[in-house]
Amino acid sequence: GILIETPKPMKKKDQIELDAEYAKKLNEEINKDHEEFNKDTDWNAAMDHVNQKSKNPHYIKRYQGMKKRPQTKTQKAAKRRKLSEEAQEAEDLRK
Repeated sequence: GILIETPKPMKKKDQIELDAEYAKKLNEEINKDHEEFNKDTDWNAAMDHVNQKSKNPHYIKRYQGMKKRPQTKTQKAAKRRKLSEEAQEAEDLRK
């Protein structure tokens, strides 16, 4: 038969050093990805979009109107769908 040796478990000190080294590499990779994301994002355009939406009285009037009268189940579902679409749009802007 073929003899297969089981690997010896690492000593605690060696394992801690290995974990620290791995954590450092992961941290560097995350920082690199974060820097690339910030470089690729046009923050001025994103802020202009947000400011445009917040200054538009049309959205405010619609919200005030929705707040005053009770909503049907269909209206609530449509509102939830619209909010999720806006959230997805905001998420896409962050990418």
